Parts: sequence; C-alpha cells; structure tokens
Amino acid sequence: PNQVEEGYNFAWLPGGEVSNRLIIRNQTQSGTYQVVVRDAENCPVFYATYNVEVRCEPSLTVPTAFSPNQDGLNDVLQLFGKDLGRLDFRIFNRWGELVFASNQQEEAWDGTVRGAEAPVGTYLWTAKYVNILAPNTIIEKSGRVNLVR
Repeated sequence: PNQVEEGYNFAWLPGGEVSNRLIIRNQTQSGTYQVVVRDAENCPVFYATYNVEVRCEPSLTVPTAFSPNQDGLNDVLQLFGKDLGRLDFRIFNRWGELVFASNQQEEAWDGTVRGAEAPVGTYLWTAKYVNILAPNTIIEKSGRVNLVR
C-alpha cells in the first residue's frame, strides 16, 4: 500500500484515493466520503465520515467607472472573474443600442463605438455565462458603468 505519512495509510471512499487529503475538483464530487487511516501493520486506527457539499459560484466583477482618456489609468473597461464559461457580455448606450459585445473575458472595451469616442455618460451592461463547475447553471447579471474622461 502507498504510505503518505510515515507509518500511516489513508484511504478515501468512494474513489479509492490513497492520500492524507481528499481533493475535490468540481461540484459533481459533492457527497459523502469516508476515510480509513491504517497504521504500519495495516490496522485501522481512525475512521470518519464527511458530508461534502461543493458550492463554488463563479465570480464576476465589472467596474462602475472607467476613463478612456489615454492617461494609462483605467483606460479600458475590463471584466474580472473566474470559472466563467460561454460568456456573453454586452454594453448598451442610454437608447438601448449595442455599443460593445464580447464572449472573451480578456477582451476589454476601449470606450469607442465604431472607431469614434463614445460620449461621456452611463452605460448599461449585461452578462450571461455558465458556471464551469456546474455546466447546467446559467447566470445572468446586469449593471451600470460610467464612462468619464
């Protein structure tokens, strides 16, 4: 048997992992786990049952303002987040016209619309994405961002 710590073996069930820790990688691994610790003579010295519920929600942060004035500070509207899948991010002007759309988190809005500077003001954004840890979970959020120069 694999020895993880000097003289002790750890076995997790279900899964059969032999490790001194259980590694949970996604929400499908929620459930009940048992661990049996055995000494060097293979005698059980500890047994425990753990109920594991994974509730990892993806994070999305959209700044409330940016200033595309080429001063090197907050010149683009950049999304911040993790565990986002199939992202659909859109920005609309006050008349409801689409001014920016992206499906890439790394793609930022530079404050232009069809090559011209967008007017100063408040813009609405929507984001629709999937929690990559729970692929059947679709999340929709919206908010406002101020463009200042």
